Amino acid sequence: MKPTLPLFCCLLFWSAQIQAGMTPSRLAEDRLAHWSFAVGQTTTPFVWPGPAAAGSGTHKIAANEHDPLEMTWAMTQGRSGLAAAGSASRGSCPQGSAYPDGCRGAQTAGSVLIPNFFNGYTGTNYDVNRPPWNVAGVDYPVGHSGTLQDPAAPGSLPQCASYSSSVVSINADAQPCTLSHIDFSLHNGICVRVYGGDGHTVIFDNDKFASCNSFSGFIAVETDSRLDLIVQYSEFADNYRCTKCQGAIGWNGIGTVTVQYSSLIGINCRIINVGAAGRGTFIRQFNYLEGMGGLTGCHGETVEYNTSLPIAQDTEAFNNYYVPGSSCGGSTSCDTALSYVTSGAPSVGTISNSAVNNNVMITRLTPNGKVTVSSPIWIDTNFSNTIASLTVRQNYIDPAGSYRAILVYPPNGTGSIGSAACSGNKLLKTGAPITGTFGSLASLVICR
Repeated sequence: MKPTLPLFCCLLFWSAQIQAGMTPSRLAEDRLAHWSFAVGQTTTPFVWPGPAAAGSGTHKIAANEHDPLEMTWAMTQGRSGLAAAGSASRGSCPQGSAYPDGCRGAQTAGSVLIPNFFNGYTGTNYDVNRPPWNVAGVDYPVGHSGTLQDPAAPGSLPQCASYSSSVVSINADAQPCTLSHIDFSLHNGICVRVYGGDGHTVIFDNDKFASCNSFSGFIAVETDSRLDLIVQYSEFADNYRCTKCQGAIGWNGIGTVTVQYSSLIGINCRIINVGAAGRGTFIRQFNYLEGMGGLTGCHGETVEYNTSLPIAQDTEAFNNYYVPGSSCGGSTSCDTALSYVTSGAPSVGTISNSAVNNNVMITRLTPNGKVTVSSPIWIDTNFSNTIASLTVRQNYIDPAGSYRAILVYPPNGTGSIGSAACSGNKLLKTGAPITGTFGSLASLVICR
């Protein structure tokens, strides 16, 4: 059965109360831009009126900011510091071992390693105020290493998987399944469908993905599947070609989804799209992500929960995000957030525990001065959604291409945040703390 994700649209109503720095029209544009899309359809991206002041209120597009085509080229040629293979050794961590930053578990090589990320690659020097931990894709490599195999070649796939007409089908009913060193970017893009009801684990290890246009994601986990999914040491480099994609991973199963030590560059829409039948625990850690979003009116959050079923755990930790001005075509803004904490949209849903900790988040304006990401961290309790427990700690953010660094939306939401701890977040450019009161009423986050 070909997996599908729910088609939905919704009409939003909200209070006219405005958060500081936002006009009523800008609030409307934030939400319209986020919800004006449908699965499988192409919509015209919403054109933003221009960003509110960030930092000093001015921003120059760096001369070396590259477009998506250059990003793809750089991955194979090593241009602009984006190395073709990593060179750090497992256990050799330049920032020490004080933080559980994933460095000790990194491979000795990977498809992405950018040593000059904090002092040249983004066009801004952050060396003085960079995080004290080892950052993914900078201090240790991420992505795949080693020789990749063609999944269409005889003997390249394990018994739990089969290939037919540019689709790999994985049956996890009888046993766990691991696909290692497979090149799913071949043959104009190979899609992967996963199914299984017995709770086994499916692992993608040192694989490469690009340009699957048959499904709504490179990896599609079918409805009623009960399994755990691990994607690690892998590369997603698509240059926004998957115009049908609503997520690199489409999840309609029940279980735990972990994405770690991977590079995700030029992905159209989000990383994980949880459909109406999806539930479980979702972990994104130790990844490098560049240029999320796209050209079809879809947005680049790492995960979106389009389900009313309970989410046990939502973890976003020690990732490295960079959104250059060339994202989304370089002329229109398309992303709502990098970390988008909500559940059930547009239904009523619950997240038991959400943690957004120790991430690097950098955004840039488009060449014509539009924002690329409305707010790197967006916490949303619209639609009567509930977040029982929330932590937002030690994130290093440069919101130069955003309206703000952190947003709790809407100002008078109908949902609630049970308990919230927000501290140690900093502006990456200056080192200044990000403090203040965000949201109101039952949806309140106080950052210290």
